[in-house]
Amino acid sequence: MIILVVIGHSVNTNSIIHNLIFSFHMPVFFMLTGLLSHWNCEHKEFLIKRIRAYVVPYFSWCLLLFLVFWIENPMKYIVRIIYGGAMNTTHYTYPFWFICCLFVSSVIFNYLWNLRKWVLVILICYLFLWYTYLYDKSIPCLPWSLEVAPFVIMYFFIGFYVSRIEEFAVDRWGSWLYIVPVAIAIYLVITHICGYSMFTITMKTMKFGCLPLDIIYPLTFYLAIKGICIIVNNIETVKKVFLLIGKASLVIMFTHASIFNICKQLSFTDYSQVVDAPPSFIVIEIMVAIMFGSGIFSLFTRNRSLAFLFLGKYNYK
Repeated sequence: MIILVVIGHSVNTNSIIHNLIFSFHMPVFFMLTGLLSHWNCEHKEFLIKRIRAYVVPYFSWCLLLFLVFWIENPMKYIVRIIYGGAMNTTHYTYPFWFICCLFVSSVIFNYLWNLRKWVLVILICYLFLWYTYLYDKSIPCLPWSLEVAPFVIMYFFIGFYVSRIEEFAVDRWGSWLYIVPVAIAIYLVITHICGYSMFTITMKTMKFGCLPLDIIYPLTFYLAIKGICIIVNNIETVKKVFLLIGKASLVIMFTHASIFNICKQLSFTDYSQVVDAPPSFIVIEIMVAIMFGSGIFSLFTRNRSLAFLFLGKYNYK
């Protein structure tokens, strides 16, 4: 998924590739979090783990990027990173809202989970009401993207419970189950390529389409990607590459915007989101961003202090 994030941030915002990726990639990220996280942890223990995993790396990377690039006035930057969320948007930190939102949303979801599971049913009803509210009134930019949290929690919920249904279905029908979502995903890709669909979801700025599609689109690609992963898992070399990139996702998330800016400055050409960069340039900066992030991850795992500050791990072996 981090590869799709990098590609989505590298191409023109009006391009077909950008619109296609932005129709599902962030919701799928949150669905996978709902699937992979352990929600039955005691709340204090869960909070400490999430602070280590997200908050410490967030402030560490913000500080490091400021020291390297001297992004703006120090006091203004301090306010920006403390407020977090969509407010922390510079040429180097615009992807950081995701970490803020992931932290806040996961803490809220775990707290509700430990209260009673029936609370989640009420929560889903609340989310539908929030959607209705969204279309009538503008939502302010809240600290650490709190305004996005209800939607993130909805995707957590979907990812967690769909995985339970999947387990039953796969036991009964096997991996053939994924043929349907893969076929539908291919159809959706074709509709974007042919210009029949311009559907996008930009969670950072609260730009959604409509409630059914905001669930159907991401859920289709979520299942399709899981089906593709089953195939890729049987190819050992490809599996190892994607495993390393997956482990380095946090570092790539924090560093790819800076790499893009450096690449553009070294090219001596003003490639903006309005002017298309050559495909060769886009491919190069994507590869550099992924390889740099993976390399930094591998380097920082060798030092306990760096792993704690920048990788969200207390002890990396």
